[in-house]
Amino acid sequence: DETSKRQQIENEIRVINEELDRPESKEVSSGIPEIGVGRMQEKRNKLQKMLSSRSEIPEQVFVVSAADNLQGVPDFTSALIMKLKSAPVSALPDVWFTFLEQIQQDTEKVLTFDQAKEYFKQVMSDNQKSTWGTGGSLERSLETVLKYLHSTGEIVWYCDNEQLKSTVFHHPETLIDMLRAVFRHDFQDVVIYKGETGEMVSLRENQFNRMKDDFLSRGLLTKELLRYLLIHFELSTDASESFLNLIISVMLKFSLCFEFRNQTKIALMGSSQVIQFPWFFPEEIPAKIDLLWPKTLPSNTYELCMEILFWAKTPPNFFEKLSVKLHNFLLDANRVNWKNGVLAQKNSSSLLVERVIRNDGTAVVIKARGVSNLQELWSLILNVRRASMNLFKEWPLLKCEIVLVCMHCVLKGVDDPHRYSGHVLEHAIPKGEYTLKCCDKFEEDFVPTCFVFPLDEEYEENPELYIRAAADFMQKTMDTVDGPLNGIDPILSDK
Repeated sequence: DETSKRQQIENEIRVINEELDRPESKEVSSGIPEIGVGRMQEKRNKLQKMLSSRSEIPEQVFVVSAADNLQGVPDFTSALIMKLKSAPVSALPDVWFTFLEQIQQDTEKVLTFDQAKEYFKQVMSDNQKSTWGTGGSLERSLETVLKYLHSTGEIVWYCDNEQLKSTVFHHPETLIDMLRAVFRHDFQDVVIYKGETGEMVSLRENQFNRMKDDFLSRGLLTKELLRYLLIHFELSTDASESFLNLIISVMLKFSLCFEFRNQTKIALMGSSQVIQFPWFFPEEIPAKIDLLWPKTLPSNTYELCMEILFWAKTPPNFFEKLSVKLHNFLLDANRVNWKNGVLAQKNSSSLLVERVIRNDGTAVVIKARGVSNLQELWSLILNVRRASMNLFKEWPLLKCEIVLVCMHCVLKGVDDPHRYSGHVLEHAIPKGEYTLKCCDKFEEDFVPTCFVFPLDEEYEENPELYIRAAADFMQKTMDTVDGPLNGIDPILSDK
């Protein structure tokens, strides 16, 4: 209930405050907080804001249906009107209200910022109003009005997005309709080829069928098929290039997809642009994964492994959104995708990210392999961690733990390897310490420091000595690891 939720937030804030009060958590001499401290402060601020802005929980919950009879909707509407009538009156400035009425009467699906500015200019002129109160700028006055109307849900305007700030969604339902054109459970049955629409977008039936199959089986949506969908569902009469780009920008903003960059495959698909949706990746693990990523670690190969352990299920769509964000640093990499995994090859390194169901919850397991470039492996791991931390902001009360699996245990083939606390990933590698005592699985052994602390590509202070320690260690342990598999094609594809 609401009381327990508030207590949970208050307890989280208390735990963070106690952690921040510890001497080792104080700011460094330069006044700049350490990475971990800064992140805790940021989380505390979000929780405090969440606590102070909790919505009032209604005493009565209405069950409504979207079926043809709209069951429950009249009762809900009546109760909502009564609630609003009893609420304190908050008057909207006349000019703002008139402006809202004007743009909502426009039948276009979206308006450009310049079109909205013309409406606003006319309204201000008709009402003999000045922009003096907002610095004398018509544009600044309009931005203030749009931000307010966005906050109330009357319109949608993304002022913080360079690709979208030039567009005003004066009919917010247009956004929903855009996404419904793609995310439909009945896509297979409803999206059918019609000759007239096909001619409008220069798409023959065999091309349409192939593109439709690529989308449903691999999540690959061509710009041409998207144009067809917009006309098919009457979201646009011609689906102009600017309107297409707008919709793609919206889907990219919400991390629903990423741009497919394999120009050869794009050309073979007969398209000018392709975007890819993880929600439509195939269930089955591709057969070639066992060849591209052998279950037994090849000889003389490094394997860094980080795990994100969720106390319950992963948050909704977390893995799919993470799959999208991987594209930010795997732009030039080849990748193989399926519902619960991504395998990518970048330069001489391979990255495997999998969603795994375990008895004690769900885990996202991130592994990076390579025979030489240990710094590149660390960069891949840290980039995935950074992308995950950014996603965590969407769920401030999320319960999860990040751990680093002991590489020495992995090399030794230990069934239950030691797991270091994820805090090691927040610290720079100790200067001048090239080896350290191993975990409790091998208490007498020394391992390279760069097996435990990050040695990413940005580290500039004598990384060679850490790398040499790692190479010497691998040379000594080669005989304990199975030999490499030969004849493996290292080139990945999206097929």
